[in-house]
Amino acid sequence: MKITARIGDGAIIVKIPLVVVPRIMQQSGLDLSRRQTEVLEGLNEGLANKEIANKLNISESTVKFHVSKLFSKFRVDSRIQLMRKAMGPCYTLHVL
Repeated sequence: MKITARIGDGAIIVKIPLVVVPRIMQQSGLDLSRRQTEVLEGLNEGLANKEIANKLNISESTVKFHVSKLFSKFRVDSRIQLMRKAMGPCYTLHVL
């Protein structure tokens, strides 16, 4: 597993590959579609909805739909909460 970090605009941005998603889905009983998983990977890369849409060759409104469904499935209401839940408790990041 490769973890990369960079500092930008005074924040530390950590990218963790989503190899843990299948395990988390299995443990939690979540049933994510292939496209939802791809959108989740885009979110993990720090991409905006428009960037995810371009990468996946879908409309921005379709990305928003998938993000909304991910929020529902993970029972969260922000991208940060979504990524924390998707990564699991062992990937909690504390920035000082």
